[in-house]
Amino acid sequence: MRNLTIKSLLPLLLLCLPLISLAQVTTKNGTTKEDPNVIKKTRVLVIPWEPRMFNCNSDISRAISSETSQKFTQIEESLRRGMVDQLKRAFGSAYNVVSLIDDTLKMKDDLWYVYTHTTMSYTPVNFPLNATKADSAKIKQQSGIQKGQVEAQSDDVEKFMNTIVLAPNLLAYLKKKYNADYVLFLNEVDMDNDLGSDPYNTMGKTEYNRAVTMHWTMMNTADGKRVAMGKSKGTFSSDTNSPKKIIESSYSIISKAIFDKFIVGIKPKQ
Repeated sequence: MRNLTIKSLLPLLLLCLPLISLAQVTTKNGTTKEDPNVIKKTRVLVIPWEPRMFNCNSDISRAISSETSQKFTQIEESLRRGMVDQLKRAFGSAYNVVSLIDDTLKMKDDLWYVYTHTTMSYTPVNFPLNATKADSAKIKQQSGIQKGQVEAQSDDVEKFMNTIVLAPNLLAYLKKKYNADYVLFLNEVDMDNDLGSDPYNTMGKTEYNRAVTMHWTMMNTADGKRVAMGKSKGTFSSDTNSPKKIIESSYSIISKAIFDKFIVGIKPKQ
């Protein structure tokens, strides 16, 4: 019976060998490398927000700290890494998602390089993805980051914090070094109590929602154009003070919203 089984499997094994060999090729010195003919997954490189762009209501940070004994910087870092993990889940097996905090020691210089060669500007959420010169003039009139500080807006138009690339070769550099097809910039995070018409909770509610708003921009490294941008929101209950639970609830919702908008953005225009 065993011999019959091997004989019956032999044709199938012979059929699979050419397919296996396509995955890698052998060089003259005997080493192997990736075969360029193999279709690779689309790679998304995530640039996590700068710590100074993490805006958390003091009530929330105190509640989390009281439950976990974590300092503010530890809370921010837990949520920062948690967001990256949720994005990897949201983009699924069809995409290869990496971030510039996957290996802090090796990537810290590149992360700093990105931060110092980009700036940010408050942009209307319905603004064109890739602005014309006339659109750009409007952006310059808006206040964004001034002297390292976020300037508030005086009008009622809904805006988000948008990435502006300053170095012409930045995206090309990230594409070459990290094989990145797209770069997702996480620009700003706002965490606040969601109390509706009673923002100071004068009614003394003990049960209410808290909101997380993520400002983000996504660019194609091949042509430098934006494919999606905006801000996405998630909520969690006021009695949820574990970073892990916050990540699993609101951050997972935000990650899925980013992915959905990205898919729409890369679809061929009809």
